[in-house]
Amino acid sequence: WRMLIGRRELLVIGARKTDRNLQLRHDAAGVSVREDIMKLVYLDAHTIDPSGDLSWSPLRECGAELVLYPRTSPNELKEHADGAELLITNKVCLDAEILRSLPQLKYAGVIATGFDVVDVGVARELGITVTNVPSYGTNAVAQHTFALLLEVTNRVQDHATTVRNGEWSRSTDWCYW
Repeated sequence: WRMLIGRRELLVIGARKTDRNLQLRHDAAGVSVREDIMKLVYLDAHTIDPSGDLSWSPLRECGAELVLYPRTSPNELKEHADGAELLITNKVCLDAEILRSLPQLKYAGVIATGFDVVDVGVARELGITVTNVPSYGTNAVAQHTFALLLEVTNRVQDHATTVRNGEWSRSTDWCYW
């Protein structure tokens, strides 16, 4: 399967297990799920889709059983991650204890530039692949840098605040700096 994400192509492989015995298992809600389908769990989907209007169809089309949790508390983590071969997280921490408790886990994807939420040493030891999105915020960081430079050199916020407080209107001169 190939998916286009932005301008990058993502090759999705391994969504189906090689063991195709088609046995059924039951998820937490008692729904029958085929054993030959990998389980992909997004632990904190709200972080990427707060308005709820994102289409998850590209992930569903990979052939994996997709389970979305808007948020996952530390107390819910083991239950939410149980049975998943693939986990996606943004801020939910995957420490050594949780990684060791998920023997079926093969992949942990961090939807952020870093991967400090995953104990990568233990993941490596267990053969779990960990990835991140290293350059998704490059343009935003550049924009923010220039915005801060303009703030420092032009005092934009100070000016906006004093105008809102009526100081410019009360000033006898065109410029009151």
